[in-house]
Amino acid sequence: GWPFWGGPMAVRLFEEARYCFAYGQFLATIVLGFAYIEHTLASLLYMSGRDEAERARASDLLKQALDRGLINETEFDNLDRARGIRNSVAHFQPLAGGDHEEMLRRVVRKSPLGYAVIEQDARHVMATALRLIDMTGG
Repeated sequence: GWPFWGGPMAVRLFEEARYCFAYGQFLATIVLGFAYIEHTLASLLYMSGRDEAERARASDLLKQALDRGLINETEFDNLDRARGIRNSVAHFQPLAGGDHEEMLRRVVRKSPLGYAVIEQDARHVMATALRLIDMTGG
């Protein structure tokens, strides 16, 4: 019975990310977990009078939250890392360049299938989502 900023959609996103993580669906965990983070930040900013938060990109939400003192530098860094992880899963990128290239490098170094890297990334996104719940009270 945690209270959630962002309403019923934020609740469903977090719950589904949590279930996906428990069942080892780590790519889904990454996408849903960051969608929860994005919904929560947008709702906090929107409620503080930032109407443009409704359509803002995730990177802009993070910068605005930092500028308004809703998060500190460490939290910004964790959230931005989670954003990069989500981007490497959710957005097409050529093999060379950006977040996708970094994930591929880690996959090749760690294991032939990259499963451990994807699980580690899902853990980071979920830990970041849990810290956001703790930080905002929901």
